[in-house]
Amino acid sequence: MTNVYDEEIKDITGPLYDLILDDKAGFSANDVYSLNKILENYIDDLDSIEEGLNKEEYVITYTNEAIVSINELNKELAKFGFIMKEDQERLIKFFNDTVKDYGIVSDQDITKEFRNW
Repeated sequence: MTNVYDEEIKDITGPLYDLILDDKAGFSANDVYSLNKILENYIDDLDSIEEGLNKEEYVITYTNEAIVSINELNKELAKFGFIMKEDQERLIKFFNDTVKDYGIVSDQDITKEFRNW
């Protein structure tokens, strides 16, 4: 399922790279690359869940880990406006859509209890 998410990840990180190119960011391309890797690793982790395991538990655990990693990155870069409102919305949609794709049905924001942005 990884390739399905490549475009969504680009939709999240692309605007951040654009800010760097426009010289409107206090963060670096390496910082955006770190976010990109967190998201890619998250999808890889989800793809690695084996049949027969408690899939829901793993999906929630991997989602929590990815969001905590983003929290840490954002904390370091918050003074530079790293994850702004529109980025938050893209990330929330990405995580909520992803958990649904991996079998967790919820009408609530799955990220809310884990995120600090």
